[in-house]
Amino acid sequence: MRWIAEGWKRIRSVDRRHALESGLDEEIRFHIDQQTEKNRRAGMTPEEARRQALLKFGGLEGVKASTRDEVRPPLLEDSVRDIRH
Repeated sequence: MRWIAEGWKRIRSVDRRHALESGLDEEIRFHIDQQTEKNRRAGMTPEEARRQALLKFGGLEGVKASTRDEVRPPLLEDSVRDIRH
């Protein structure tokens, strides 16, 4: 019976991570789109406006990683993962 509860916890955990990633992607896209539009109003071509917005925002994966670390305590999750193994 315990394995059912553990399985359910894992399924919920995956769903929460998926929701976090999805929300994070949406938030990043919003900020980049806003900066792109601001750049276009400043007279840049659409391609240059997007490129400059991405440059200003920084590395996408680095921003995602640092945001994940702020949302969840990495030490706790990493420790739990280590104990399981």
